[in-house]
Amino acid sequence: MATKAIPYATYDEVPYYRQQWFFWLSWFLFAPVAIGVLLTGDVYYQNKGEVRSFGLANRIVAGVIAVIWFLAAAQEVTGPYHPVFLTIVGYIGGGLLVVYLVVRVVRMAWMRCSPILVQLRS
Repeated sequence: MATKAIPYATYDEVPYYRQQWFFWLSWFLFAPVAIGVLLTGDVYYQNKGEVRSFGLANRIVAGVIAVIWFLAAAQEVTGPYHPVFLTIVGYIGGGLLVVYLVVRVVRMAWMRCSPILVQLRS
C-alpha cells in the first residue's frame, strides 16, 4: 500500500484551515465547516515531528455524520418538528463518534504496546 505524498515539509506550512486544531475547533463550534474542510481536502496533524494527514476512516465518519446532520437540519426546516427524530439522530451521531474515538484510542494503544509485547514474547 503506497502512502500519499504530503505536500508540506513542516506543520507551519499547512494552511490554518487544514490544521487539526482548526478542524476540531470548527467541529465543536459549527460542524458543517469542519465537514466541508474534511470532505474537500486533507486535514493535517503533526506526529513525532512529521506532518501526516487524516486517513480514510476519518473521512467515512465525517461523511456519515454529515448525512445525519443534514437529515436533522432538513427535518428542522421542513417540519413538522418531531423531537423523537432529532433525539434518534443525536444518539446515532453521538454513538458513531464514541465508537470512532474508542477504535482510535485502542489502535493507538495497540501500536504503542505492540513493540513491548514482541519483546516480552522473545
